[in-house]
Amino acid sequence: MSDTIEGPAAIASAPPLGGLLDRLAARVLPKDPIVLKELRIALRTPLFVRFLYLSTALGGLVTLVAGAQTALETSPADAGRLVFHAYFCIALLATSLAAPVFGATSIALERETLTLDSLLLTRLSAARIVRGKFVAIALSLALLLVASSPIAAVAFLFGGVGPLEIALSFVAVLLASLPAIAIGMALSSRTASTRVTLLGTLLVWLPVSTLGLLGLWAIGSDLRRLGTDDGPFWFARYLPAHLDDPRVVAALLVAPLFVIGMITWFGLAISTSGLLPATHDRARPFRRWLLAASIVTPVVALLCIWPFTRTPFGDGVENLAEGMLAVTVLPAILGLVGAFALVAEPLVRPRVVQAADRRRHGIVRAFSATFGAGAAPATRFLFVAFGLSAISVTAVYAIVHAIAAGGVELDALLPPLVPLAVCTVSAAFAASLGMAVRATTQSPWLGRGALVAVTVGLVLVLPVFWALATGDDPDDWMRDPMSLGLAWPGISIVAAADAIDGTRRSLAPLVVPFVSYIGLTAILALVTERRAAKATEADRRQRARVLASAEHTSP
Repeated sequence: MSDTIEGPAAIASAPPLGGLLDRLAARVLPKDPIVLKELRIALRTPLFVRFLYLSTALGGLVTLVAGAQTALETSPADAGRLVFHAYFCIALLATSLAAPVFGATSIALERETLTLDSLLLTRLSAARIVRGKFVAIALSLALLLVASSPIAAVAFLFGGVGPLEIALSFVAVLLASLPAIAIGMALSSRTASTRVTLLGTLLVWLPVSTLGLLGLWAIGSDLRRLGTDDGPFWFARYLPAHLDDPRVVAALLVAPLFVIGMITWFGLAISTSGLLPATHDRARPFRRWLLAASIVTPVVALLCIWPFTRTPFGDGVENLAEGMLAVTVLPAILGLVGAFALVAEPLVRPRVVQAADRRRHGIVRAFSATFGAGAAPATRFLFVAFGLSAISVTAVYAIVHAIAAGGVELDALLPPLVPLAVCTVSAAFAASLGMAVRATTQSPWLGRGALVAVTVGLVLVLPVFWALATGDDPDDWMRDPMSLGLAWPGISIVAAADAIDGTRRSLAPLVVPFVSYIGLTAILALVTERRAAKATEADRRQRARVLASAEHTSP
């Protein structure tokens, strides 16, 4: 007779600690089916297990050897700091290698094994699939860090390192890997080959992570006079000790978190678009990102610059205006990135999208038809993004300037806002040219080529050509309102910098390129609208002929 207890008695006799752990795991672990599926696949893959123990063993060996050699020559506290930096450098390099690989294989491998279609046929949306894969990869990397965390405890044996520094460094390494996952997934959703995706992701991210690590090291060495130590993870000690300084919070907390968040969101938006079928509005996730980035990014940049202008050296209002000049190009850059992606929008709106709009009512239907899928709505959406970005920057700058100066001074507001307007309008002109070329030639790549060509021409070729042709200094171009040099958007920044420094120079000549860019942009937008209307009408007639032919041949 067996002594095993079965049935309700087994449940009643279960240890309370086991039930508590089960309930805790059920609350902490995600219940998303994609997350559970990806975690089970990752944990059962021999390659992941090998990478887990090999990276842990290699990191522990290098860290222990470095600590043993240093302990013989320096104090225990210095040896502990060296072990601390050595371990987290190895951890960052390991995650910089693992995160792109996991992200690059997440979708491309599903496509190669012919399981992607069955996954898309489930009731899960493309956004949920992408989000689930992203969370699963992030949890796998967190497991990798947790498995190697006992190595970091070696630093405690030597001293010189606190628990808060260890915790902040773990969080920093994990956060730094999130953009790599998102970029790998974005490339994975757009390519059919896993090898191509792996190669492209590694070529993009490994140099970025290496340069970022070296840059952190160089910044820490430069700031040693402020109490930092010589190592790439100097911020783990410096940040908690200076949380009362807004400049430290802006530079080491707000700006990095915002950049990581926006890059990660960008990659996830591209990944979601790549999983949507061609008959749907594939650009919708990217449009959401672009709208948020166009409005929020310049504002966050301006707010991060503001604490650095409040210095005892010079006029704080003047420093704020000079810092504003660096923000004027952000709306233009983000708009051009959006135009490069949206230039592939089809002339005729997908029929599935048109059918979905017919089921909508009121403002939602009008908004989708005006700024939704299609080349003409995409052009209008870009103009809205440009306008909202410029308006948000203007409003925040006016508020910050009013707080710093104790009131609103129109003369002080005007110089930084002029280059903002000129750069934004010139970028809108480049975007409208790319969309018009795409609508005329029916080729997205020709549209992108025109967009890149006119952008490079406005930024680089035009000022060089004009300087070689006339031999004049860029500052002298402002004397002639009809000068070709005024078509260069950068001349507005030069003029604004001179005006902020007190040079008496009229900004009126900048009205000429401003109005010219607006006129050319309107003409090109009308060309896109006309081409899209003709393509839509031709598609409608073709559908009508097909339906009439089907009715005529039916019994």
